[in-house]
Amino acid sequence: MTITQKDIATITDADLRTDVGTWVLTLMNDGYYSALNGSPLTRYIGSGQYMATQNLLTVVRSSKCLEYYGPLATDATYTWKLQGRTLTLKAVQDLCPTRRQVFTTHPWLKQA
Repeated sequence: MTITQKDIATITDADLRTDVGTWVLTLMNDGYYSALNGSPLTRYIGSGQYMATQNLLTVVRSSKCLEYYGPLATDATYTWKLQGRTLTLKAVQDLCPTRRQVFTTHPWLKQA
């Protein structure tokens, strides 16, 4: 998924702007996730644990959100929908604005 300058142009608070570039969200089978930005430099929004049900993705213990926004921002809930190879996430509750922006700006394309 790629976030462009246009995607963040209307955000006035520089601390809430996400890095532009190509993001990779990895949801591992062991219940851990990571979100990395591979361009121009490898940066990450965080990592942590997640749980998924039929239509909800719950993020717990997110490292970067705890660091930047405090303990209330570590957990979040999203609805998720997978159509073919396209994953769409919509925030139900997330007090970590950077994670919310990365997770929801555009749908994700599943890689091999």
